Amino acid sequence: QSNDSSHPHGSSDGEDKEEKGDSPYGLALLGLSLFMDGLLGACQSTLKQTHHSSSSSTTFRPPSAMETMLYINLYATLILIPCSYYAGQFQHGMSMLFPSTDTIANTQAENT
Repeated sequence: QSNDSSHPHGSSDGEDKEEKGDSPYGLALLGLSLFMDGLLGACQSTLKQTHHSSSSSTTFRPPSAMETMLYINLYATLILIPCSYYAGQFQHGMSMLFPSTDTIANTQAENT
């Protein structure tokens, strides 16, 4: 059998799979993402208001855009590292970031 270059997977043997529609899980994740994006915008506008302390004359300045991004990323890191460890993805990610010398040697041997 010869491969058909017009087929995305290079196969022309009639085993074409039907395209699946959008899954409810994917649509739920998309909806959650859009909802959280809207919620974040509302929270940021509240955070960026100038606050006056009633007990003293201290005025708190709103965080800059860079500070807001920094704090959001720090809080996300605090949440996502334990979640990735629980899901078993932390070890896989670390092995990709810091491959062992055996993995590097095997990769170099395969490329030569």
